[in-house]
Amino acid sequence: MAETIIESLRDYIQTCPLFAALGYPLNVNWLDPMAKSYGIFPLPGDRMIEPYLNGGGMCEFPFAIQVNESNLDDIARLETQGFFEKLGDWLEDQNRAENYPILSAKLRAFQIESLGQGYLLDQGDSDVSTYEVPCKLTYERTEK
Repeated sequence: MAETIIESLRDYIQTCPLFAALGYPLNVNWLDPMAKSYGIFPLPGDRMIEPYLNGGGMCEFPFAIQVNESNLDDIARLETQGFFEKLGDWLEDQNRAENYPILSAKLRAFQIESLGQGYLLDQGDSDVSTYEVPCKLTYERTEK
C-alpha cells in the first residue's frame, strides 16, 4: 500500500490501459523535455471540504496529469487531444464502477475526476509541447 496520496494516484493512474499501452512510466513532479513523457503533479489547494465533529472529514486533492508530446502537425496534436478525451472517459468509467485508488490507513477515496479536457500548457521553442489536464480526488479522512 502506498504511503502518500500522490503515490497512490500514480500507481492507480498507471493501471489505465492508455498508459499501459504506451509503456512509459508516469513520473511524479517531473517531465522529460522530450516527447512521450508523462507526469502527475500535485496542485495547490489540498483542503478539507466538509469537516466531521470527530476530527475527520471529506477532503479534496487536486492534481494534474501533464504530457510532453509532439506538436509537429495537426495529426500529432489531435492524437494528444484524443488521449486526454479517452483518459477522461476512463476516469468516468472508474467512478461508475466505484474503482478508486487505494489510499493509506484512515483515508478512503470517494471520487476521481478530470476537471476538463487536456489543453496546451506550454508550446516551447521545439516540436514538443506540454499539455495538461487538471484532476481532483475526493476522499474521506476518518480521523485527524
